[in-house]
Amino acid sequence: DEASRRWMIPKGGGSRVTDAAVLAGLQWLADHQEYDGHWDSCKYGAGPKTDTACTSLALLAFLGYGHTERVGKYSDNVRRAVEWLISKQNAEGLVFDLTDAGGHRASGYPHAIAGLALAEAAGMARVPATNKAAQKAVDYSCNVHQNGEGYEKLGWRYYPKQAGDLSVTGWFIMQLKSAKVAGLSA
Repeated sequence: DEASRRWMIPKGGGSRVTDAAVLAGLQWLADHQEYDGHWDSCKYGAGPKTDTACTSLALLAFLGYGHTERVGKYSDNVRRAVEWLISKQNAEGLVFDLTDAGGHRASGYPHAIAGLALAEAAGMARVPATNKAAQKAVDYSCNVHQNGEGYEKLGWRYYPKQAGDLSVTGWFIMQLKSAKVAGLSA
């Protein structure tokens, strides 16, 4: 809430100036969100199209400031972003816009970041459809994408079942930690 944020900002090294910068950033994101809920990465200088990851990171910015699908000035922006991510989830649980450039990084990074954003949104607002999609993303991460089987599961990489890569694995671990905090099965 607002009172907690005012107390926490200076504790974390922030000030009214840094808080104003964050608010300006959130307003910029809100002003540049597409009607369907995503952020168009190519409109703002991305080389390859990476809308899944960009939308997920923008959503995390709103969630990080306390806006959810139910609460806050930007609740509609959050709701539309969550709905767009859910619309990109396949039957296995992978969250990835098939029109994004996969390249050598494929769906690993975007899915892990999207799964993290959905887990955070699920934990904060407890919207049933978001909880379901977040759980489905976690299930995909652990049962389809992760390298290894049974007790021999290792890390994650760009494609399912590849040998682990530290930076991609980090995003997946953050997703699983957020899922656990949200009360999802990880």
